[in-house]
Amino acid sequence: MDRKRPVIGISAYDVPVDFGQWKEFRSVLVPQGYVRAVVAAGGIPVLIPPTEVATAILGDVDGMVFTGGSDINPAVYGQEPHPESSAFYDHRDAAELEVMRAALSSTMPVLGI
Repeated sequence: MDRKRPVIGISAYDVPVDFGQWKEFRSVLVPQGYVRAVVAAGGIPVLIPPTEVATAILGDVDGMVFTGGSDINPAVYGQEPHPESSAFYDHRDAAELEVMRAALSSTMPVLGI
């Protein structure tokens, strides 16, 4: 691997998607634009799935991009959801918040979308 290029972690979604005959198939993915942007900026993208072991990769990446997407569940910060809020993914919120806390406590560059 060319370690002259920074390795950039990209937080991934864990959502149900449809692939042909597979309906509501749990998948880990990100929109391709995030990957292309990291490559265009000279980085090597690595997808980080929202799991309880997500922070284990932080020692091997040089920076993190936290992707946009669904809203954080307002229960995380003690509030009620707005009536027009969409689905929440509590497992993603928990994993990303843990990774973000760990990344911010280091000197690692972080971009939150």
